[in-house]
Amino acid sequence: MYSALQVGGRRLYDIARAGEQVERTSRRIDVSEMRLLAWRSPDAEFVVRVGSGTYVRTLCRDLGRRCESAAHLAALSRTAIGPFRLENAVTIADLAALPPGAAPPLVRLSEALAHLPSVLLGEREARGVLDGRAPVVRSSDLPEGPEVGDMAVLVDGSGRLLAVARLVAPNAPVEFLRVFKEP
Repeated sequence: MYSALQVGGRRLYDIARAGEQVERTSRRIDVSEMRLLAWRSPDAEFVVRVGSGTYVRTLCRDLGRRCESAAHLAALSRTAIGPFRLENAVTIADLAALPPGAAPPLVRLSEALAHLPSVLLGEREARGVLDGRAPVVRSSDLPEGPEVGDMAVLVDGSGRLLAVARLVAPNAPVEFLRVFKEP
């Protein structure tokens, strides 16, 4: 019940904190890997690779029920999300140890957004984006895969990132989420 999912416009964790109960509908999730690392009764340690929107706490509870028992999540470590991996993370101590004036090891914005589909804009449309005008994105401009409601990056002919936008509808102006005006 403690999750950010919304029921009737309210987050489940707000409903739970108010002491209320609501009926929740089950939904399909994507579990592409689940591997047991250790078993020290009654504790299990495992690695799970799940799709977006999966609540691992709920997955643990459901596993307990499936085993005709009870289960809860005692600890959770996120090791990856999208293109970001824990092994590439930089700690606060690493940053504090940088020599004065040294550039921190940052991920380029184009790398951080590489998982989003890219929509190539013509010169006129690209100038319009920088002036705050949302371009009309035609279905034929879209790469395979993105659908209405999905996010995409808008780029100009040189591949420069102009904006992150939500695809509202085929053959309709996009909804800007962020426009990048740097050169």
